Amino acid sequence: MRNARGSLIRPTPLPGSASAPLVTPLSPAVAYASETPDMLDTQYEGRLQGYTYSREGHPNAAVEA
Repeated sequence: MRNARGSLIRPTPLPGSASAPLVTPLSPAVAYASETPDMLDTQYEGRLQGYTYSREGHPNAAVEA
């Protein structure tokens, strides 16, 4: 998920603080789960946007590119 500035949108807000992070939070995930094997096939065919394995693309690269 991205916001208008091109940075990742956190699924839950940051805890309240008097200060804010200076950089976009990084996603530590390496592998991503699809609901079904057919959904994974659809992603590999390019008909569905999503991540499968970090060597094939990941949110950090998408935000920084």
